Amino acid sequence: MIRRLTRLQRVLSWLRSEQLGPQAVDPLPVVGADTHPDQAAALLRDRVGLSVVTQQVSWQNAPTALQEWRNALTGRGVAVFQFQIDKEAIRGFSVWDAYMPVAAVNTAYTPQARVYTLFHEMGHLLRRAEGACATFADRESAQVERWCDRFAAAFLLPAGETKRFAMRFYDDQASDDVRFDQVRKVARQFKTSVRATAIRLSELGLASQDLYRVVAERAIQKFDDFPKPSNGGGGSPAAQTRLQHFGAPIVTNLLNGINSGHLTTRDVGDYLNLSPSGVADIASLVAASSSP
Repeated sequence: MIRRLTRLQRVLSWLRSEQLGPQAVDPLPVVGADTHPDQAAALLRDRVGLSVVTQQVSWQNAPTALQEWRNALTGRGVAVFQFQIDKEAIRGFSVWDAYMPVAAVNTAYTPQARVYTLFHEMGHLLRRAEGACATFADRESAQVERWCDRFAAAFLLPAGETKRFAMRFYDDQASDDVRFDQVRKVARQFKTSVRATAIRLSELGLASQDLYRVVAERAIQKFDDFPKPSNGGGGSPAAQTRLQHFGAPIVTNLLNGINSGHLTTRDVGDYLNLSPSGVADIASLVAASSSP
């Protein structure tokens, strides 16, 4: 799966370079290993331009937040892929490229966990690095993974807004079960995972350092990481699934490659794992989604 997606990234990068020429492309801020996660988060917040108060907290739920963040990042030159793979594999991965940086998240996880993973991967991209993240970071994880988790938490839960909301009710002296429920309340407000929230509350001095352990032990039991098992049922048609996984802007770039003569229908079908009729189907879906 990762191999297929990196092949797709290479062709998207090539198509964009054909459009833009050899001029420098800088879709994201650059940070170093010694940059504080809060500082890096502020840089990306400024680049993305979405308000916490008027936009983020007003989104209806985590799926809406995931789509809004995806739209915002795609509009600034980042390809955000979703892929379907066993939950025991990886949370997500990222690959830096000057024309088409990629952040990808595993749909085996819940939307709130995917939001957290998406910005963990953005942390790697801001450092102009690559990552393939198998598990949630803990205190024994590599330093860069911890940095990316702290960055994701800082981005999704800015200090001022988080303090004002959490200080109204969070009680670090309460029982572990009560603390977990309080963390979930903060997480719902900011449309992210309880793990990111636990990291942030501890980072801001609002909770003790053992909060992450408390939350991590309960997250899977409460289905914060993985959705509840379903009874099965029919899946989406192939073209619809690919559109959900890659997003309309990426699919449009590939279809434009056919129109410009850079790609054939067979090429696009290969990159999207679709038959020629599936390529026609996804073109119709994109056209319908862009109609007024």
